[in-house]
Amino acid sequence: MPAYANLVTNLTNPTNPAATLTTVRQFVDGLSEENMLEVVQEPGLLDALNKLIVGNTAFSTLYVLFSLVKGMTTERLCQAAVFDSSCFPSLKNMAATGSTLELKQLAWSTLTGIACMKEERLMAMLDSPDMAALLQSGLKSADADIATGANCTLSNLCRDEKTASAVLDDHPHLVQALVDTFSTSGVCDKFERKSLLHTLSFFCSPSP
Repeated sequence: MPAYANLVTNLTNPTNPAATLTTVRQFVDGLSEENMLEVVQEPGLLDALNKLIVGNTAFSTLYVLFSLVKGMTTERLCQAAVFDSSCFPSLKNMAATGSTLELKQLAWSTLTGIACMKEERLMAMLDSPDMAALLQSGLKSADADIATGANCTLSNLCRDEKTASAVLDDHPHLVQALVDTFSTSGVCDKFERKSLLHTLSFFCSPSP
């Protein structure tokens, strides 16, 4: 039996979904990045998690996904696995329409982590259904954490020159939203003092 098949079994037919997710969340938090990759690749696990991104299990499920994608494994395979799974459309939907700010913020942090995957996959993320519109909406959000999440996700996507060029050439409304966010966030003032430029590096540090 595969090492993590019991996780899939417990998530698929939990007698107490909330308690099961709490156990999985604690388990995942204690794993090395190498073992997290094994968990992500366990057949059926991401599909089982996707079915729990609803109701009172949504936050714990999102946190498990966030924990799985926040690592910096050499091949970025954890992030790519979640991107390729049924969880990714659900994450985008939660970032856009989550019932609470807390859910939306955690969904954005998870999307930021996914955008750390290998550069050749980033165009696919930008081109995924409604992604550009979601980024634009996030940048315009009145909630600072959501706007920061959208900014960090876009920043990570633009690590790839091809994707950055596509943002510039094909999504003028997204570029304008980014400019507006930059202009109204107080960041512009920081450029008047070179000693404060390093503060920009903190903008893309997702937190659960």
